[in-house]
Amino acid sequence: MGEERIGALLQESLALAVKTGAMKPQDTRQVIVDTTVQPKNVMFPTDAKLIHQARERLVRLAKKMGLDLRQTYLLVGKFALIQHQRYAHAKKFKRAGRRCAS
Repeated sequence: MGEERIGALLQESLALAVKTGAMKPQDTRQVIVDTTVQPKNVMFPTDAKLIHQARERLVRLAKKMGLDLRQTYLLVGKFALIQHQRYAHAKKFKRAGRRCAS
């Protein structure tokens, strides 16, 4: 939106609050800002995910260069990533590490 538009929106909403009587002008002398953050479903990069992405990119690059790969490890790599994430979520980090290495 931009800083100017947000400032104008805030000014307009405060003026409307004063006009309707919901707020007094002296109420703006001290302002309390609440920066509550709502959790989002954001995926963070893990070593397993980065290895999986690197494998995908290498396969893509090999195909682009005309190399005929015997196996791309598409299913094996995807299954290993899923298993790693399951173990990591259950806080079984030693098992998760073994899944990532295979």
